Amino acid sequence: MFDMKHKIYFLLFIGGLFSACISNFDEPKKTVFKSEPSQKDSLPPNISTKGNLPDSWPSEIIRAYVFPDSLKGKIIDHEAEVKRVIDDGGPDYFYNPMAQGIKVLSASSTLQGDYDISRINDGDWRTAWVEGGSGYGIGVYFEVKAKEFYPPNWIYNGYQKSPELWRNNSRVKSFKIYVDGEPYGILELLDEMVELRFDLGLDMKEGYRPIIRFEIHEVFPGKKWKDVAVSEIEAVAG
Repeated sequence: MFDMKHKIYFLLFIGGLFSACISNFDEPKKTVFKSEPSQKDSLPPNISTKGNLPDSWPSEIIRAYVFPDSLKGKIIDHEAEVKRVIDDGGPDYFYNPMAQGIKVLSASSTLQGDYDISRINDGDWRTAWVEGGSGYGIGVYFEVKAKEFYPPNWIYNGYQKSPELWRNNSRVKSFKIYVDGEPYGILELLDEMVELRFDLGLDMKEGYRPIIRFEIHEVFPGKKWKDVAVSEIEAVAG
């Protein structure tokens, strides 16, 4: 038989067990809040924004730069600028006296609609070639050929018709470059809505006009669409 002292200990023990059970029922489950997802976190699953490089790929890296440097970070409404130039009675907004011309040959895919590969060199940055591949178009390419002594060295990346379209569509982050079918290097672009220059380092001697392939290797994802656009590519002197 329990004496009074043991009865008190027993009742305290039972009371503790009961209290613990009640607290387990009453305590709400903790909710873990994830911080605001980055753009990469919010991408659809199994959709890659970067391709793979074989071990034998050349180590050459060509880095584009903003030209002129003062335009870094600028967002330009080309539609508004065209209207402003017309109202001011100035020359054609898209006129480039240094353009040497390139010959657009083909694209491996194109989105249905008014996005043909010819748009990539039509002298109007408001139009664009848009790839028609799956996902972010990794591996889709276009091919061009220089007309004069300068290879392609000037690009407007993305759909530049308006700041909204530029942000909503995907842009090229890097191209795999092939020269006459041979791997040549990687061209890295900037996510800028202005003119980008680059130097492929090709010696365009007399009669040498190689076929240059620009293959999408990596992209800057658009806010709304995976479609990758390029508005203009050109060869310019100087």
